[in-house]
Amino acid sequence: MITKIRRYLVCAALVFATGCSGGTGVETSPLLGLTTTLREAVRQSMSGPTNPGFDPATSVTAVQAANYPGRTWVAHLEERQAWGTLALLGQNRDVLTYLTEDAISISLRRGVLVATRGLGDDVLVANPNPTLRALNNRGQSTYTRRVTFLDGTSQRVTVQLNCTMRRVGQERITIAQTTRGSDRYSETCAAENRTIQNTFWTANGNTVLLKTRQWVSEDVGYLDTYLMKP
Repeated sequence: MITKIRRYLVCAALVFATGCSGGTGVETSPLLGLTTTLREAVRQSMSGPTNPGFDPATSVTAVQAANYPGRTWVAHLEERQAWGTLALLGQNRDVLTYLTEDAISISLRRGVLVATRGLGDDVLVANPNPTLRALNNRGQSTYTRRVTFLDGTSQRVTVQLNCTMRRVGQERITIAQTTRGSDRYSETCAAENRTIQNTFWTANGNTVLLKTRQWVSEDVGYLDTYLMKP
């Protein structure tokens, strides 16, 4: 991501990407397809001591977003004060793996977090299916999820989360100067001595995720994602 994130070589660690091949530029070529306007909007908004910072609601215009070459997300790590643009790196069935400019990878299934690499304390793999089923059922669901983390020493820790999904209500959200109606859902999960709360905003009338706030790990905190172009 753009600020305050350590750089990592991510290719060998990606478990959901299509893979890397020598001499073809696969490691960096996905970034070439990401529109320059979004990258520059993030860079400019994060530079300078008096700059208010990147705002997904207003920093990119609707016209700019419409001209992006494909589905485009931006991601935010609040605890690290970091914004990053996501470029599609690979696809394994319906799991899409995106890469930031400084080699952080985020894997999503229909917007629900599946894995991260390069953040230090990462999600090795999380099962998104119970969450997606709950969203499809419009909330009011109780279920379990299994998440395996990688700590800073690459040790695996598997946790079973006991979760409840509920529909909070309707909310209008603005992304790229376009305001849409959304349904807001709250997923509360408990495990051991921690309770986490993920939030999902779906477009009215369907389950397309427009915005999310999802827990990554103790060290990383929450990851916010915004769909700039569906």
